[in-house]
Amino acid sequence: AERLVVGTSAPAGRIRACVVQQYDCEAGADDALVGRLKDPDVEKRVERVRVDFRDAAGPCPARAAALARLGDDDDYVLQIDSHARFRLNWDAYLIRTLGECPARTPILTAYPAGYHAGSALPKDHRPTLLVPSKFDEHGALRLKGRRLAAIPKTPTPSPLWCAGFSFSRAALWREGAVPYDGSLRHLFFGEELVQAARLFTSGCDFFAPPEQVLFHLWERGGRRTIFQ
Repeated sequence: AERLVVGTSAPAGRIRACVVQQYDCEAGADDALVGRLKDPDVEKRVERVRVDFRDAAGPCPARAAALARLGDDDDYVLQIDSHARFRLNWDAYLIRTLGECPARTPILTAYPAGYHAGSALPKDHRPTLLVPSKFDEHGALRLKGRRLAAIPKTPTPSPLWCAGFSFSRAALWREGAVPYDGSLRHLFFGEELVQAARLFTSGCDFFAPPEQVLFHLWERGGRRTIFQ
């Protein structure tokens, strides 16, 4: 979170974060699990929404809770998953790139490239583009990220949207044009298709940024998941 809030080219105090975190309330405070940030001034710019894991209902209610905290002074919003790491100056890059998109209501979105725990960030900054992967055994369309062969000069139109990296103007969510549906409890596969349809039919266009801006820890070894 400190890299998210501090490690940028933005003036100090411009960026704030909202973290929705699940923990075992019967075991006590969540400090041991999540911990406080070393810099108390940075900690003041992090809003934490705490949910006992017994009451957790999947990503949709969690994302809706975070977006409900948008304020009138928030100009942009970046939605990500946990286990993300950022390149320096990510905020200035995303704001500039969003302005280069040839659309009235653009959204930058793509599956982030992966990184390995304990290792430096990859030096390969070629972007990924969301593409259809297959229909699963339930008939639902699954998505994947396809790495482009080279770094393009401009944002690439994307046919799909993903929840783990979505950057747009905050007014899109704050003014209720396309509210995140927090009633979709325990929906995991299918969340991104439902929200993509709602966004696209409301006038949004999706683009992949020309370079990787953040990286995700796709490896799940050493941590429990909802399926366990």
